[in-house]
Amino acid sequence: MPKKLFLLIMILFYCGGGVAQEKKQLEDSMMYYYGKGDYKKSIFYAEKVVEFNKRILIIGYETSDFAESLNNLASLNELLGKYDTAILLHLQATPIRKKVLGGDSPEYAESLNNLANAYTGKANYDTALILFKEIISIRKKILGEK
Repeated sequence: MPKKLFLLIMILFYCGGGVAQEKKQLEDSMMYYYGKGDYKKSIFYAEKVVEFNKRILIIGYETSDFAESLNNLASLNELLGKYDTAILLHLQATPIRKKVLGGDSPEYAESLNNLANAYTGKANYDTALILFKEIISIRKKILGEK
């Protein structure tokens, strides 16, 4: 049996039924509190989503789903001015998205943008500028020169 097929079967087995519902409830709670402006509670649930993904992703952490959960947690920390934490989380999510989705994917560009914004919040403008230039290059590849 090919490795990818085996992994897909394992994901479907472990993410079926109640397990998938548990994750959805955590994500829904995260978004609910985010919508209410209660970022501390939203971070609590975002951390739970990351923990859930670590527990359930038996194939490793290099999945777009795991990267998305890190990205969400990073963005919430950024809203509270916790730029160091946000940067560390974005630095984990960004290379995963690049590896899994490709260096020319919109999701990778989004991760770079989020990282650049966190660096901007920390007043590290030189690093942010380098990232913004890379984002422009990726977007030109995706959308064309227009």
